[in-house]
Amino acid sequence: MLKNKAPHWSKLDNVAKIFPPTTSQSDPKVFRFACELKEMVISNLLQKAAEETLKLFPYFSSTLKRGIFWYYLEQSNLVPIVKEEDLPICSRLYDRNKKTLLFRITYYKKRINMEVYHALSDGMGALQFFKVLVGKYLSFAHKELENVLVDYDTTLMEMVADSFDRYYEKPQITKKKLVRAWKMKGATFSFERLKVIEGVLSVSELKKIVKRYHTTITTFLLTVYLQSMIAVSSPKDRKRPFTIHIPVNLRTHFASTSTKNFFGIIIVAYSYRKEDTFEDILSLVDKTLKEELTTDRLSIRMNQMSSLEKNLLIRSAPLFLKDLGLKFGAYLTDLETSTSFSNLGIITMPKEMIPYIRLFDAFNSTNKMIICCCSFEDQFVISFTSRFVNSNIQKHFFRVLTEYSLKIEIRSNEVSNL
Repeated sequence: MLKNKAPHWSKLDNVAKIFPPTTSQSDPKVFRFACELKEMVISNLLQKAAEETLKLFPYFSSTLKRGIFWYYLEQSNLVPIVKEEDLPICSRLYDRNKKTLLFRITYYKKRINMEVYHALSDGMGALQFFKVLVGKYLSFAHKELENVLVDYDTTLMEMVADSFDRYYEKPQITKKKLVRAWKMKGATFSFERLKVIEGVLSVSELKKIVKRYHTTITTFLLTVYLQSMIAVSSPKDRKRPFTIHIPVNLRTHFASTSTKNFFGIIIVAYSYRKEDTFEDILSLVDKTLKEELTTDRLSIRMNQMSSLEKNLLIRSAPLFLKDLGLKFGAYLTDLETSTSFSNLGIITMPKEMIPYIRLFDAFNSTNKMIICCCSFEDQFVISFTSRFVNSNIQKHFFRVLTEYSLKIEIRSNEVSNL
């Protein structure tokens, strides 16, 4: 059970500070979780579940405010209004001119959706809320589940803790050279139009393929992704490195139950060589992940990310100057980034609720292309979100997987460029 009283306001965590100044129509910094049930969603029960879940996660009732020096989150009495889905996927949530919650809950037929503004929480933090929401809904919909709980063992103070601040140690600052990454090209959809293409496949069958290469699912899929980008790029474009940013849940390396942002980024960069085989690329990806996914390496990156806000000169600068600096920093990071890949891992629910759930999936807004994937029971879902009209990378990616005799259910949303 959750204990203690949530504070009336709280500062943004270190990572969250980048999102308000870089939010735009083309990338509203919103991500979505969805749960596909085996039955139609009943709207009034979902509304009741949303209200009950918010009582356990009062931090999520926050609104975003602008201060003189920083943005901050303020508790509100706003209640989420559950609606049938009527907006494009991952539509804007934060509007500086309106007092609104930073998440929304919708449904469509058998799907429950939750979209979250990234300044409020990261994927693993928001997932805790979403799992409780789905659990509450199922307990209201089925009498036999009324005593089954999706528990999140923490206190309210721990929930709103800034884990970046807790684990911060002053780092040694090192300079690095800016290296422009390979970029996807082509016609894009208009603002707030995001194309989603996802593949649903068997976890057990995917593991059999991955086992042949003595590697992990993440390493294998990253290699297929790199191979797909190479396949659709021109010889001239291949002169730049293919760079994938991978969010890492720091809670698995540093004790934390915070629902605020607490993730790091590791980078897989591949410089194209004509003679490289699939196995060569996989070996490079595997080596990079093993080197970077250590507590020491993640700690160095985490401290480097936090060091700027500890600088007295930067802390004393007014918010509009900080916004300009953060926008420029994000611009430089974007130059070095081809795409992102996020594997949320295994999503679990109480065994009594499993028969009522088909799968979970996740999407992220982007001004380029992103992969998100997760698994529930034997359903593994790979979701591409993209601003590009062309789908050649996605086609190549799933074609490679089918060449391993994997059966894949391909699904997509309807997108117009109006």
